[in-house]
Amino acid sequence: DRHQTAMWGMTTGVLSLMLLAGQQVQPAPEAIREDARRVEASYERAARRFAPVVGQHTANSRCDEIVGRFCITSAVEPGTPPDEPPRITDARRAAIDSLRRQFSVLPGDPAIAGPLVRLLIEDARSSEAVAAALTFDTETVDSVHGPLLAGFALHNAGEDSAADVYFARAIAHMDSTQRQRVRSLDWLLRDGERGRYRDLPPAEREVYEQVVWTLSDPLYLTAANELWLEHVARHAYSRLMERVRVVRDMVSWKRDLEQLTIRYGMPYRRGRYSGVRFDQSGIVEYFHPEQLTYMVSDFLTNGMPPQPPPGEEWPLDPERPRSAFAPPAVRNMDALPHQ
Repeated sequence: DRHQTAMWGMTTGVLSLMLLAGQQVQPAPEAIREDARRVEASYERAARRFAPVVGQHTANSRCDEIVGRFCITSAVEPGTPPDEPPRITDARRAAIDSLRRQFSVLPGDPAIAGPLVRLLIEDARSSEAVAAALTFDTETVDSVHGPLLAGFALHNAGEDSAADVYFARAIAHMDSTQRQRVRSLDWLLRDGERGRYRDLPPAEREVYEQVVWTLSDPLYLTAANELWLEHVARHAYSRLMERVRVVRDMVSWKRDLEQLTIRYGMPYRRGRYSGVRFDQSGIVEYFHPEQLTYMVSDFLTNGMPPQPPPGEEWPLDPERPRSAFAPPAVRNMDALPHQ
């Protein structure tokens, strides 16, 4: 009858509403990417806002070298930088949690996978970074960024034999401009050597690069050349950082920052100078203090350095190294008396 028909219609409507309520509407991919950018920027903002004060910036502050917009000092001043404040650690882990949720929806998107892997590495969660990077390499259609991110994560986890395979695949898929950018030794060589290197014909330059990387291998007894892999990993890190949205107290990613990254790697600690004007960044970044010099940066100019007699100064420890590196797979490195 009419009453029963009305009740049936009402019941059907309730069932329809219940069915719709049980279905979660997935955000559009662009909205997910934008949220990932926002999450990453939020962490970068916190990393600078809560950076501990490490000293006073004065007009007499000395620079051992000026690279673009940056002043480099060879010694850490004042003393060892303080530990990372908990608020920065908490901000990074909150960002990782958000990026994980976005990654579960778009595992092949570099705008999500890149920040996730980078922050996992910064948080010393190397195995998780490797798992995410390998998943991304499987899911993405980017034949360069996929293996490059996987190699980056594997190298930072100390898995250099596997990293070598992924980096080789990434470089093989690069165009000639990208490949030359990675292979270039320009920023690693001293001034006189750099000019002679640039003057070499392409075939001789390639041979020279191979000789330098072979002579600069820090661990001859291992199958992989850790310094070469670190060099490619630093390019991968630079590629990730140039996509980060600029926030307050953060400078845009330009060639000077790329050069410092290629020479010294990822900064391991950040601090802040007090007494800096509002419109200037007072951020100080520290490179790992256990890094050593391995690069033979003047082979064409001076050849191989002579072997010093016992007790004399070791020639591979310059006062101001052009570049430096600490192999992540090595737990501890100590200088032994020369014999």
